[in-house]
Amino acid sequence: ESIYEVIGTERDYVHDMRLIDTIFVEPLLRRDDIIPANTVGAKIWEIFYNYSEALQINDRLCAALCSLQEKHHTMPGIGGPFMEWTKNLEPLVAYSVHVPEAQAEIECEMARNPEFAKFVADAESHPDSRKLPLQSFVGRPAARLARYTLLLDAVLKHTPADNPDRALLPVVISKVKDVLARIDRLTGERANYVRIKKLRAQLKSGSGFDVRALCLDDPKRKLVHGGLLYQSDGQRVMTFLLDHVLLFAAEHKVAHAKGVSEYTVLREPVPIHLLDVISSADSAGGHSGHQSGGTATVGRRMLTRAGLLRPNTVASSLGGTSGSSGSPLPSCATPITFHKLGPNGWSQLLLAGNAQEREQWVEVVRKRIAADDMGLALDIALKPLSETDFIAPNAPLCSASFRSPTTGCMMVMFGAMDGL
Repeated sequence: ESIYEVIGTERDYVHDMRLIDTIFVEPLLRRDDIIPANTVGAKIWEIFYNYSEALQINDRLCAALCSLQEKHHTMPGIGGPFMEWTKNLEPLVAYSVHVPEAQAEIECEMARNPEFAKFVADAESHPDSRKLPLQSFVGRPAARLARYTLLLDAVLKHTPADNPDRALLPVVISKVKDVLARIDRLTGERANYVRIKKLRAQLKSGSGFDVRALCLDDPKRKLVHGGLLYQSDGQRVMTFLLDHVLLFAAEHKVAHAKGVSEYTVLREPVPIHLLDVISSADSAGGHSGHQSGGTATVGRRMLTRAGLLRPNTVASSLGGTSGSSGSPLPSCATPITFHKLGPNGWSQLLLAGNAQEREQWVEVVRKRIAADDMGLALDIALKPLSETDFIAPNAPLCSASFRSPTTGCMMVMFGAMDGL
């Protein structure tokens, strides 16, 4: 029964992979009203990659297994065909590593191309597709590869001790596990690139901020963390922590593309070097008492980032999607406050879905702040002017001399709690 399950599911898998040709690829090539003829080949490669090469590998395996089944009333074993199959798994590795990028590209193309979105919806309603989304077909080879260890383990469990499969199947399983580990590693290395590429396509300018200023096409750009937070009225705020800014955005469903979203910037992003975060678990006795995400060294004193907040810093509202109503807040929602430091600073109170999500946000933000502070420390040296002779809150903390470009006089710039 275990052997028959392997063969039956292999036959189903090969059938589904052939549907990529008949339902998706061939119609796209025949029509030029969906994707222009001069770019359709490149788009098919972006989405389906080397699917035909991956299909050929399993087509041969399926044929060998079915041939054995036809020749023997009782199957002697399946180790031979699988050993032959493991000799050329590199196309499957390449395909599987590309799957997340392909799935992201499907969403991006659906968002920017209504004709493609309609084509995908029509193709998914084809009787043979069983209403499965295109992303499911694209992900089938990776999912199938991961399932082999379970299927072959079940066969091995029922294989007699004197059967050749007793020696062959453990070798096959070991090779598959090695391949899966390599796919996981390579996929992880590409994960940030895929997330940034998807965000670049989904993010739209708003609140007077041009998203091009984020330089998301910079190869060094990183998406550190992202997720859903809430305003107190239930408005949903998609929040993204990049390597250089914290970004708040409103999510909009793309009307012509099922399951695809876009994000509009709600306010100018906060640079990491002007960012701080406080959770309700921190000290409630004012800003200065909490365990800050970063500190500045001034002489022998350590100033918390919150100590750099202006006294008139006030909480603000991000607003929301025009005409939208807030969602019900999660029952375990817990507050988290983001601060923009400096003379034009502000505070933004949001709610995480639960305490665990909040602490995760606090942890990743503070780690990023600390990393940024370490980078700044390499370039900036602060020298105390005085620790006793001036009255807070305007006591100078540091100074720098410079020559006036207009008068030629030597001048001194003072850095105080309230700014420069």
